Amino acid sequence: MKLAYRRVLLYHPGWMLDEVVVASSHRDKLFGLHLPGVRAILLRTSSMHTFTMRDPIRVTQIGDSGLVGTSSVVPPRRLRTLPRAVWILETSPDIDGPTSGIVLQVLPSGSDVRNTHTVRHSDRKPI
Repeated sequence: MKLAYRRVLLYHPGWMLDEVVVASSHRDKLFGLHLPGVRAILLRTSSMHTFTMRDPIRVTQIGDSGLVGTSSVVPPRRLRTLPRAVWILETSPDIDGPTSGIVLQVLPSGSDVRNTHTVRHSDRKPI
């Protein structure tokens, strides 16, 4: 049985990461990158730990408007508090993090980023 998680696309011209899981439960936050089929997870928090991790992870600080702060690799058995973060993106260290200072757009997973400014019909609800 395949577990279904809410997935999004993080996008900025020159950088993109698809299939990012949005952690919605305590279980998702606790297991993070250990969840089956997860290679990137977005947590609504300003602190995180790597106490149960065997390998380092990349942690990226994201503000409420999508503004990217710091991105660094955190070794196992560490605690990080990022006071300016509203969201934290966790990925494997081999995935390049977004550049500090850019603003990320959050789109539905699998979106066509070549046309991010689509014209919406009046009979459709906004995303």
